This record gives sequence, structure tokens and C-alpha cells, in this order.
Amino acid sequence: MFHRFNFRVKTSRHSGINAYICDIIQTSMAANLQQRVDKIEAKAALILERYELMLRARQEAENRVRELTGTVERLERTIGDLNRQIEYLKVASVLTPDHRDVEATRAVLSELVREIDKCINQLSI
Repeated sequence: MFHRFNFRVKTSRHSGINAYICDIIQTSMAANLQQRVDKIEAKAALILERYELMLRARQEAENRVRELTGTVERLERTIGDLNRQIEYLKVASVLTPDHRDVEATRAVLSELVREIDKCINQLSI
């Protein structure tokens, strides 16, 4: 991705010690610049790697959000169904006679049957 820079050190037209010092400075500057470029390249690669990790983490989080949203919707439907069942059971319990009411009704019916039997007996005589 990144290219290594090759720097040419120009030879100076100065003679003697000045030329030697200029060559050393130019070589040192080129090497220092190459080191900086290498460091920037390494940091850019690290940033790219971290970006890719964050991108994957974001995609996984978005998938998890979609999954949880589906779960919430399903549970809300279940809650609605259960609330309807509760209402139906409340209505059914109001309509269903109580055990005491059943016993009282049986007692009243038994008394009525006895009275009817008495009336039949009196008519038969």
C-alpha cells in the first residue's frame, strides 16, 4: 500500500570538508525522513486495522439489535395474546357459576321436585 521512498543524496560541488559535511547532512536528513515515513506507514496500518475491527464490531452490534428487535416484537405479540386470554378467562369466570350457586340451585330444584310430587299425589287421591 505504501511505497518506500528512495532519496538520492546530491553531491555537492563544494570541495573538501564542506562537501563532506554537506553529504553527511543530506544523507542524515534522507535517512531521518525515511524513518518518519516508515513510522507514519506503520501508524496508518494500525489505524486501518483498528477501523476494520470497529467496523466488524459495529456490524455485529447492528445484527444483535435486529435480533433483539425481533425478539421484542415477538414477546409483545405474546403479551397481547396472553392479555386477551386473561380477558376471556375473566368473562368466563363471571359466566361460570360458583360451586355454592350450583348447590343452592340443586337444593331449590330438589324442593320444587318434592312439591310437584306432593301435588301429583294429592291429585291422584
